[in-house]
Amino acid sequence: MRNITVVGAGNGGHAIAGYTSLLGNNVVLLTSNPNKKTIIRENGNKIKLNGIIHGEGLLRDVTTDVRRAVTHADLIFIVTDATAHKIYAKKMAPHLTEQDIVLSSPGVGGALEFYHIIRNMNPNQMATVSETDTLIYACKVPETGTSLIKAQKNSIIYTTIPQRASIESDIQRIYPQFKDVHEPLMGIDDSPVFHICGMIFNSDRIRNREDFNFYIEGITPDVTKFMEEMDNERCKVAERLGIEHRTIKQWLNVAYGVDLSDLYTMIQNTPPYQNTAEMHNRSPAPKTLHHRYLLEEVLLRAVPTVSIAEVLGVEMPKYKEMIRRATELTHIDFLHEGRKLENMGLTSDQIKNWKSRKHYK
Repeated sequence: MRNITVVGAGNGGHAIAGYTSLLGNNVVLLTSNPNKKTIIRENGNKIKLNGIIHGEGLLRDVTTDVRRAVTHADLIFIVTDATAHKIYAKKMAPHLTEQDIVLSSPGVGGALEFYHIIRNMNPNQMATVSETDTLIYACKVPETGTSLIKAQKNSIIYTTIPQRASIESDIQRIYPQFKDVHEPLMGIDDSPVFHICGMIFNSDRIRNREDFNFYIEGITPDVTKFMEEMDNERCKVAERLGIEHRTIKQWLNVAYGVDLSDLYTMIQNTPPYQNTAEMHNRSPAPKTLHHRYLLEEVLLRAVPTVSIAEVLGVEMPKYKEMIRRATELTHIDFLHEGRKLENMGLTSDQIKNWKSRKHYK
């Protein structure tokens, strides 16, 4: 039995809090939304799980108090929008200890940035910080206190900062499909092209608040062609860094067991994307361009990848085009606001010599 805190009461937070409590752990859910706290408490601190996992997880508590939530736990899952991770790092840093493990899914260099923040704020009590390449579940919240888990990925990779730390025994008791790849920049293996291209190439439909399946109807054969060209740029950066990587087709094959084919056919045959009799629109498109599909993926994946590419001399015209178009559509200066090397505590020289390094310390 572990003392676990789950940060965030959104789609992923509901699912992980419900599932980990269902396993018998003492789970506290931290939310910034007092209304969600009230609703879940009034329902007896329970999270109902439906879909591929059925049950009812009983939480120890639901709170908006960061200090209370952090001091309760030795294992902390951060499952908020990734744009909020930097905020939570600053709020949590004074309360973290060397015994704490913080695990999140924040994009390229997210664990490095989180670790860099707490190292500057609380250097005498350095927690272990980990990040995964993506969220374990495809899930949604039909109503506060209920989680619909549509699918669970077959394989999740993660990394740990500092590299000498190991959380394998801690995390695999809960999620045995997690694998440590010992690569601080392993977030570059998770491609942002699904969300970025889906949002930008359907921007008119999204602004018009149309109802359509984001993946099945929004990603056409022409869009998949652009996606693969864009993804090839990411793969070149990974190769220059010496990082093992997968193409987007290989990722779909590993994550969801979809047979390798052309990308359009693979997307059409990805189970959590498909409509069902129970859910006519299983993957509804966002109704605004100011959505994490665009904001997170550009700020925390595309921008740092381009920054790394520029240091390495790798051209990324498709990535830059998508960043430019995202800026035009949202009026957010993504290049200025996005994650930078200095945010991760890295220098250009470290990036240039990344392939030959043994460990990041």
